[in-house]
Amino acid sequence: MATADSASPQPAPAWAAALVGGCFALLCAAWAGANPPGASPDEPSHLVKAYASGTGQVRGRPYPVDIVLDDPRSTEWFRATGRSYLVPAKVAPPESAQCYAFDPDATPACQRLDPPATPAGDEVLTPTHLGTYNPALYVPAGLAARTAGT
Repeated sequence: MATADSASPQPAPAWAAALVGGCFALLCAAWAGANPPGASPDEPSHLVKAYASGTGQVRGRPYPVDIVLDDPRSTEWFRATGRSYLVPAKVAPPESAQCYAFDPDATPACQRLDPPATPAGDEVLTPTHLGTYNPALYVPAGLAARTAGT
């Protein structure tokens, strides 16, 4: 007859958890290193949110009401959760930053990451669908972005 102790599951050894965690960290590092800037379709939005959070813009302004998407539910969602932030024109993502995001045949060479031709100090109101994301998580990246030239 088996005792209660022999039937209970044993915890995994600490080395197994470290091995799984280490493999996951390597996978994340490989993904981050293999993807060029802008590879993620929402990366420019994260940049805007980070910069705005680093400058103290917590709430932003309402998302532009003129946005219309294919799905009416998506349009309402973007209008409800999106915000617009003032960022320097040199930091605002150019349209070409995502030229290959949904095109599997395009290469990152299609990007033109030059800042828009605007006088220094000009700010542009830039919309992002990340308005409801916690700004505290973006502050470190936003403070670093404030030190960058573009």
